[in-house]
Amino acid sequence: MAPARRAILARCAALLATWACLLAAPCQADLHVRYVVAPVPPSNQSPAITHVRMEVTGAVPGERLAVQMPRWAPGDYHIQDFAQYVRNMSAHAVDGTPVEVRKAAADTWQFSAPSGTVVLTYDLPNEPPGIFCENVVVQEDFAFYNGPALYLYLVGHKNEACTLSIDFPSGWNRALVSLPEDKEHSGVYSAPDYDTLADSPLLVGKFLTRDFQAAGRP
Repeated sequence: MAPARRAILARCAALLATWACLLAAPCQADLHVRYVVAPVPPSNQSPAITHVRMEVTGAVPGERLAVQMPRWAPGDYHIQDFAQYVRNMSAHAVDGTPVEVRKAAADTWQFSAPSGTVVLTYDLPNEPPGIFCENVVVQEDFAFYNGPALYLYLVGHKNEACTLSIDFPSGWNRALVSLPEDKEHSGVYSAPDYDTLADSPLLVGKFLTRDFQAAGRP
């Protein structure tokens, strides 16, 4: 067989092998991430803290996943290492079965996806402010959050859609955030990707609402 023909056949064989591997590989489903933020105001017994619940749905069982905390925030351009404030990181399946979480780096945690939804939980104390903005601050009647200081993200999946819900302390009644609220589910806010979520500061608290008219219009 001529050398040129052998080279062509070798390239064809390599292409066929590549296609076979691609066809044999499982299709990666779209993932969905849901965040639930629960501020806990300070008391005489304990300082303020924020509980965060991150639910990941759609991963292939056994798939190795990683979550990271940003190191800086848009508009506040210096390293802040938000991961240093993360406390009590844990994970479990929706049925309560524990999922092992391994800290792979200062800002990264890894785990294997169980069947169904995996739930990660972690706590955040009040954090020092950046140059231009507060990061995490919870007081008796309000809480303010800068997104990068609050939300972990799923490595390699920052473009996945995500939702946000608030677990209000007693007496608190409103969340203010520049995300659209779900028309069918009150109190659920949607973002097309992580960056949009993180770039939407969140204010939660006790708000007094008054109705008024301007030029005869409510």
